[in-house]
Amino acid sequence: MREKEMGESERKAMVRQLEKQGKAVERALEVEKNLSAQVGDLEKMGAISRRTIEESDKKIRMLEFEVQKLQSISEADKKRFTQARNYVSESTQLQRRLESQVRAADEEMARVKRETEKKVKKLSAAAAPVGVREEALSQEIEGLWKLMKCSTCKQGMREVVLTKCMHTFCKNCVDTRISTRQRRCPHCNLAFAQSDAQTVYFQ
Repeated sequence: MREKEMGESERKAMVRQLEKQGKAVERALEVEKNLSAQVGDLEKMGAISRRTIEESDKKIRMLEFEVQKLQSISEADKKRFTQARNYVSESTQLQRRLESQVRAADEEMARVKRETEKKVKKLSAAAAPVGVREEALSQEIEGLWKLMKCSTCKQGMREVVLTKCMHTFCKNCVDTRISTRQRRCPHCNLAFAQSDAQTVYFQ
């Protein structure tokens, strides 16, 4: 009887042990299931992260290309700015030289005018007889008119100076040479540009 009770007690203990182990197995299976779900979620997140990284790499490469393109445009703009600045500097220097040459031409024409006035006064004050004095004065005036008239057409007044050689002619003769592209000085045959023809102002 005692052995039977002991056997029953052992059987009950084994049943309880098996129930505990069964519950432990169930918990282990549940944990495994949860872990499998977490692993799946992590794999999905990893795939999303890889796609995000790939897209970011593409965007970075596109941005690098755009940066290189903008740098090339910036370099080209810098070159054009430098060329424009050099052109303005050269134009300013040329304008100053032309202004200096025009001033020199004005001074020369003013000197000629003063000498002409002096000679006219001198002739007017001469003590020669009226007829002789008038003839001398007429010849002097004729010579002065020849000096003031264009050496090419002998008709128009000298009112344009070629700043390349400082020779003076009438406007019609210079305009004719410019329009027919025979842009050489009629006196010394030196080539000139349209910008070299400057008006002489008598003051």
